[in-house]
Amino acid sequence: MKNFVLIAALLGPGVAAAALPWISSAPTASLKSEAVSSQWNWQPSGYESTPISAECHWTRMEKVLWAGGSEDALAGRLEKWFSRCGPELSKDRRPSPLNLLQFINVNHSLKQAPYLQRVTFGLSDGRILRGLAAFKPGNRPRPLVIAMCGVFCRIENGPSLRAFYMQLFEESPFHLIMLGNPTGADFSIDNGSVAMGGFDGGAMILDVVKKVRASSLNQKITSIHVTGVSLGSHSVLYASLYDSFAANGFPTVSSFTAVCPVVDLQASVERGMTGALRGSYYRSQTRVFLEQVTRHIPILSALAPSLQASGNNPLRILFNEGVVSYYNGFNGRAPWDLQPLQGRRINSSQDLKEINRFQNWARFVRRPTLALYTHDDEFVVPTVNSTRLVRSLGAVPNRQLGVTGVAHGNHCAMAASYGWRNYTALLRGHILAHTAERASYLRLSATIPFVARPGDFPLGSQGRVVAYGWELQAGSAQVRLRLRAFQPIARECQRRENDLNLTPPDCSPEFSASYPVSMFSAAGLRVPNSSFEANTMSRWLNANSWILGPNGEEITGQIETLPAAVRVRGAYEL
Repeated sequence: MKNFVLIAALLGPGVAAAALPWISSAPTASLKSEAVSSQWNWQPSGYESTPISAECHWTRMEKVLWAGGSEDALAGRLEKWFSRCGPELSKDRRPSPLNLLQFINVNHSLKQAPYLQRVTFGLSDGRILRGLAAFKPGNRPRPLVIAMCGVFCRIENGPSLRAFYMQLFEESPFHLIMLGNPTGADFSIDNGSVAMGGFDGGAMILDVVKKVRASSLNQKITSIHVTGVSLGSHSVLYASLYDSFAANGFPTVSSFTAVCPVVDLQASVERGMTGALRGSYYRSQTRVFLEQVTRHIPILSALAPSLQASGNNPLRILFNEGVVSYYNGFNGRAPWDLQPLQGRRINSSQDLKEINRFQNWARFVRRPTLALYTHDDEFVVPTVNSTRLVRSLGAVPNRQLGVTGVAHGNHCAMAASYGWRNYTALLRGHILAHTAERASYLRLSATIPFVARPGDFPLGSQGRVVAYGWELQAGSAQVRLRLRAFQPIARECQRRENDLNLTPPDCSPEFSASYPVSMFSAAGLRVPNSSFEANTMSRWLNANSWILGPNGEEITGQIETLPAAVRVRGAYEL
């Protein structure tokens, strides 16, 4: 099995297990159930009750992403937009660590996902890499997104995989392949290795890209885009580096998006064990990893006494001794063969440190690449990662590599800090900025006439809509519209107009009204059969529609403007 790319599963659900014996007849039934805290259980619907101005609606962010120009110009525009709108989007969110707790408890069981299949890729060097794949139904070719999760990530039912699936597949017009991280226990056990570092993970990503391109599935793909989070983003950055040296200059990947990226691996390892929250997390995760893999890997058995010794930094020992030993043997057979690192060998921890300092290679990137980080990241500390990349680009500018820093989103939790659908719009919009399909995607938009009934939304004199969202329920033929307004009915309201979350309830009331689901039948919506399907449809509708006033303007912030129509982009296809 190691010598084959098992991607026939991407043909879609219902593939007979007898015809494809490596595919389970219940494709994701074997996925482990991920523990979700009842206290922090979060099942996002895409409805954001945070009051915003018209300038900060997610459709305005799309215009920022689609304004053209170089990647560094795009990153600059995006950072400027977040400087203006970030305070609005995040002002009623929880403190930073609590946002992270909310994000890691995002609840959407991949065991119920009908289009998701397990896949295993046989890499060119003989190693294997597990993944999950989901292809949209139908024959229309579309972009494929390849996403890699972070440190110690296994292909199970984890939070980053759930978020990838929800935002890049269910809410976006893309096919999706999700890859496990080389630091995951699955990869280590499958390959007898303790791999770590973007220099290797980036090569794996491009290997997967090439094998997908060489398969019959290529006819279902128009372009390929790569994204990742945390240590997975370290691999994304190196994939962009290697792809910049593709034969004949022909890009195999159209865009790269690295979220909360590790940039300097050794510095991240050293900082990983410092600080109460960060140190506790990484010690716990390293301990779990070692318990899962040590008996399968001889070098770890030999290192067990020092790895387990009280007071030692197990992550540092794993990196400096276990990982170096692995690459010394693996790379010792032949030097690295990818430009611009061709000819390099790893004979010491210093070699491993140098090759994994992406800031030293950033000047060579020639593919559109966006690095997106948050200033409050407590796990991939910006001062030893993204800010080093910023300094490197300050010394040697690169128009194809942009870096955007935003205030909130502690370790890849921007969806919890700035709103689920806003973050979906950011990821989706950046990918669409680098596709030929963007124009046709926009042409798929439909305008559905919709007139609010008298009394549904009593805005009152000078009242205006500041937030809204749709909600479907399992078995219900009705879709509920929730709408939040601002009504300057008293001096107290007027005085607090710029911070609506502090206004008395009667200044910023929330209304709701129900309408037939059939009004969205042209957009592919139907009565949901399950709560899983209802949540998926709700998120899709909130991430792909906006309400217009009688003059065709988006209604957010418009005085005394009631809903007149719904603009829906694309169609629900699942």
